[in-house]
Amino acid sequence: MLVIQSFGMALVALFLGLFCWGTWGVMLRSARLDYEVATIYFISAQLGISCLTCFTFGMMPTEVSPEAFVDVFWRVDPFGAVAAGLAGCILGTSNSLLAKASALGGVAVAFPAVLGTGLVGGSVLNFIIEPKGNPELLFSGIFLGVAALLCNGCAYSLRQVEARDVPLRDEEFLASDGAVAADQVKLDSAGGQAEAVQTSRKLFIACAVAGILSMSWSPLSVWASKSRGLCPYEVIFFVHLGQMAMFPVLLARVKSRKLPRGGSGQISMCLAAGVVNGVGRIAMFIAGSAASFAMAFGIVMCSPLVASLWGVALGEMRGSGRRRWALFAATMISYTLAIVCIAASQLEE
Repeated sequence: MLVIQSFGMALVALFLGLFCWGTWGVMLRSARLDYEVATIYFISAQLGISCLTCFTFGMMPTEVSPEAFVDVFWRVDPFGAVAAGLAGCILGTSNSLLAKASALGGVAVAFPAVLGTGLVGGSVLNFIIEPKGNPELLFSGIFLGVAALLCNGCAYSLRQVEARDVPLRDEEFLASDGAVAADQVKLDSAGGQAEAVQTSRKLFIACAVAGILSMSWSPLSVWASKSRGLCPYEVIFFVHLGQMAMFPVLLARVKSRKLPRGGSGQISMCLAAGVVNGVGRIAMFIAGSAASFAMAFGIVMCSPLVASLWGVALGEMRGSGRRRWALFAATMISYTLAIVCIAASQLEE
């Protein structure tokens, strides 16, 4: 199997993953399909690219890894396979709840809460499972990543203030494993306070559960690799296979709501977004096996850096005031420093 050995190549793979995770949301949004329909195409493409990777790169014998993917697949550890598949199921569920939280409270609340929890919790658990590198630098980088998320959330809230008279779409704040387009909850004037309390309760539950799940899927896959002996390609295959557990629920919702299936262009864009997302996750797993999974997860979770740059390129910052540009600059600087610290933490090993 083709594997990465050098730290430099691992960084190249992680920057590829960073770019992919910051890009797929732009592609999925442009399809303009209902979430359930888009997700069906999206996760199908991820499984397809994972199978293609396993049966191409995974079949190339090397001196370091002379066995092919099919050789190790048939003697895979069952507990490791179940753990990796469960990680994929958790990942898909977390993304669904993140979409729900965004619809209830907006991305300025949901994304920092869920992704911040996932970044901190997932990195800590990954480091516990594989204590590798300089923890001071690693967790300093993670702290900077969370600070960048908060700055990005504040920038999005400021956008709402600046354009409060213009209909808004929650579609420009994008991230690593799940970006959505969702409308803000509109409260009726009569009984609005009671409904607001109920909405806040639902928002808290959705963010809490999504955050816990977001911090769980990566450590579970790392445990399957480090404790149960799964190779990177086995982890890649079973994680993406596990996401297919969402299929029955998604298909049922599509059928009950009679949602449109989309045109060929929309379907192609969803499939392309799934491929890009899958490539990013594949790069993370392969690079993590060469460097450390805590580093790999931390770097690719800084993907809003790329997504924010896409937002600028697409004109989403046009007409912004100084405060929003200042928050944007703080976001970029914080993410850049986070990546530097997380990467440097492995140089101290």
